[in-house]
Amino acid sequence: MECCTLPDLLDPKIIQECRDEFDAEGIEWNGLPAHPPPPPSQSNKAPPRRHGPPGHHRCWHCFTCAQECVFNATELMMDGELDAEKSLEHFIQAASESDSKWSREIIEDAFSACNDKVKIMRDKFEKRAAKRPNSPENEMECSPIPQHLMRCIHGQLYRTCPEGIRVESQECTDLQEYLNNCHGPLEWKKGHRHPE
Repeated sequence: MECCTLPDLLDPKIIQECRDEFDAEGIEWNGLPAHPPPPPSQSNKAPPRRHGPPGHHRCWHCFTCAQECVFNATELMMDGELDAEKSLEHFIQAASESDSKWSREIIEDAFSACNDKVKIMRDKFEKRAAKRPNSPENEMECSPIPQHLMRCIHGQLYRTCPEGIRVESQECTDLQEYLNNCHGPLEWKKGHRHPE
């Protein structure tokens, strides 16, 4: 069910090249939830945790590296560090080229909320790594930051999908309400920002 056509924030050709390089075909690239909304009577219950349907791509390392590859190729990341200012301007331009209904304000809000969350996540990764210096997690070859940032941004944009792009149907309204009330790993909840 396609309820909102998200803008192409990254060049599809570069995405495909990076997918090919890291054998990352068959994975959900847009970061949208794989679960449909639960029936209304269960809307306050968390969906069951799954690791994907049968045949689902299980190489998370491939996905992480492919996403970092895209950020490196578009120079949104340099020497392992996200260039936030350049990334934001890139996403604003890409969204406006995709459809003018994706306003600068919508993109700025999504990016700002998600960049803040990714910074918090990065701090948590670093603290966890310091506590367990010999953990295999510390030897990740690729940064998870681009992957988490894009999943969060796509979630925020999906939740704030503008009129004229959003499909008006009961199914889509139910899905948007479910997403606005759900708390994912990045707490995408609309309007939620981490206290400073």
